[in-house]
Amino acid sequence: MKGWGQRVASVALFLFSALCVAEMAARLMGFHKTPLYEKHDAFEYRTVPNQRGRVYLNDYTINSLGMRGDVPDTSGVVVWICGDSVINGGVHCDEDSLAVARVDEKLESALGCTVSTLNISQGSWGPENTWAFVRHFETELGIPDNIVLVLNSQDWSDEMTHCYPGDSNDMPSSRSGLGLIRVVKELIGDDKTCESLAVRSGDTHDALISWMSFAREKNIPFAVHMHPSLNEMKTQKWTAE
Repeated sequence: MKGWGQRVASVALFLFSALCVAEMAARLMGFHKTPLYEKHDAFEYRTVPNQRGRVYLNDYTINSLGMRGDVPDTSGVVVWICGDSVINGGVHCDEDSLAVARVDEKLESALGCTVSTLNISQGSWGPENTWAFVRHFETELGIPDNIVLVLNSQDWSDEMTHCYPGDSNDMPSSRSGLGLIRVVKELIGDDKTCESLAVRSGDTHDALISWMSFAREKNIPFAVHMHPSLNEMKTQKWTAE
C-alpha cells in the first residue's frame, strides 16, 4: 500500500512538473499576452488601444487608435496604408518586419525627412472599414500626403455587418493569466467569426467611390494594390467576387 502511494505521488509530481514546464514554454511564446480586440460602433472592431506584447517571439505595438505602430506624426510626410491582415501582420510578424515599417524606413531614407507611414488595418477589413476608421479619427489623422489601399479578392467588396463575435480564437476579447489556457483555446476554442455570423444586405462598393472621391477632392496621390491569395498565385487567376 505504501508503494502504491509513492507511485501516485510520483505521478502527481511528474504531471505537476510537466504542467509547470508547459506553462513556462507557453509564457515564453507569449500566449499570456496575445493582443485583445474590442467591438467598435463606427468600424466593427479593432485591437484594444495601447497594448504591447511579444507573441511567437514577435514584438507588437498597438497605438492609441488601436492600430499597429506609432501614433500619427503630422509634422512631416504622412502616408496612409490601409488594408487587411496582410498589412496588419498579426502576431506572426514582428513590428520591425511589417511591410508598412519597411516602407516607412525606405521613404525616410529617400526623402530625407520625417515620414509617418500609418498601418490602418485589421484582419478581414475591407475598404468600408478603413474608410469608416479614417472618417471617425479625421482630427487625429489629419490629411495625408499619399494613400495606398491594399485589397484582396475576398475583402475588396466587403460590407460591414457589425457582427463582432466577441471572444474567439482569432479575436480574443479577454486574457487569462495562464498561457496554457490560451493554448487550449487556440487548439479547441470557439472559432466563430464575423463571416459565419454575418447577415448581409448585399455587397457595396460605395466605400471605394468614397475613397477615390476623397483623394480627388484633396488632390492626394491614391494607389490601389490587389494582393493575390496563394491559390490565385498558383492558378494565375483572380477569384470572382
